[in-house]
Amino acid sequence: MKNVLQKISGQLILCVLLLLTVSGCGTDKENNRVQTVLMQQDCNVLLYEDGTVWENDRETGALSRIVGLDNIIKIMDAGVATYALSETGEVYAWGENRGLMISTEASKDTVFEEPVMVSGLSGIVEMDVKNGNAFAIDENGHFYAWGLYLYSDETKDSIPGFPQEKEDLVAGVKSIFAGAGNYHYFLKEDGSVFSIMESPMDLTCVDDFIFPQESGTLSYDDAVDLREGSKYGKTILYETDIKDVVNIAADAYTVFVYKEDGTLWYWNSERITYHDNKLALANPETAEIDYSGRFEQVDMRAILGLADTQDIPKIVAMCAGAENVLFLTDEGQVFVSRYVTTEIRDVEYYNLANTNPNRTETTGVVKDMELKQLDFVPLDFENVVNIGTDGWDTFS
Repeated sequence: MKNVLQKISGQLILCVLLLLTVSGCGTDKENNRVQTVLMQQDCNVLLYEDGTVWENDRETGALSRIVGLDNIIKIMDAGVATYALSETGEVYAWGENRGLMISTEASKDTVFEEPVMVSGLSGIVEMDVKNGNAFAIDENGHFYAWGLYLYSDETKDSIPGFPQEKEDLVAGVKSIFAGAGNYHYFLKEDGSVFSIMESPMDLTCVDDFIFPQESGTLSYDDAVDLREGSKYGKTILYETDIKDVVNIAADAYTVFVYKEDGTLWYWNSERITYHDNKLALANPETAEIDYSGRFEQVDMRAILGLADTQDIPKIVAMCAGAENVLFLTDEGQVFVSRYVTTEIRDVEYYNLANTNPNRTETTGVVKDMELKQLDFVPLDFENVVNIGTDGWDTFS
């Protein structure tokens, strides 16, 4: 295996993996190809087509099979822990137990060197995890979430489940798209899409939500507060009117939607413009946050340098980190999104954090703020068949 580290832009780091077929490592399959690669601190975790999972030490190149994982159909990076889903619906996890993402029975500083079965989950048919948040659906249609701000008992947030009286809101989920930031999306069997969003309680008192709608209307007042006593953040469920969805990916600032007609869109709002400091979202005159926005179509023809007579390839995978998203086409091309500075100026904002009734100054100023917009650039790789990410700034 060969690793090449390369700075693309800003925080993004790309690792090109030339993966060799497993041979002489306990498998009798001559063409056992890699299905998924997860980039981790000291090693790569590899899922092969025969359902086995292996670790590759990036320093020594040693390849070793992870014992106890058989018939695995999906591996996922939760940030501190690694998850594996078997074809019979069992969920396994290993790594650091920070956030109690592996076990609520062990301490947060426990490190699980070997996979253990995650309690409370069985018959799982769909699952996605990223950066401390996890979601799953079982064979009976039950919806599970853990890692969200929901309950007054912080430990309960780490137990797979969902508030019972709000289960109707999440019935019929078919596909899960966990976001790299605080925006997560879910596609139902009837084609409708809803989002579960979080905004941590912090000293800014600014909720950095987004409310994508194809109609352009806002439904902030219609969002459902999912919390049952949590004081660590706001967690809401928001119904969108997005239709004809094939795939969704969300970074920390916006959401990308790939549709049945082969078009790619992203939600353009002030969360992108004020990317560097969410304080600027609070209007200095009204103290309100402007949640309006619009869907913008991505010009894939221009990005990929295609002539007007050439067909636009289909997107087969979208892979979101916090700042960048990779897009893989069915022709093996990859392009990436990035946030670029369009203007630098002082931005005045209403200070929502100042609750002193005798205050004389109600506004503040972000000095020399870099205002952003989305940009897309192609990568110089061909015949790519798989992309992956740690959910932050490293991609494979």
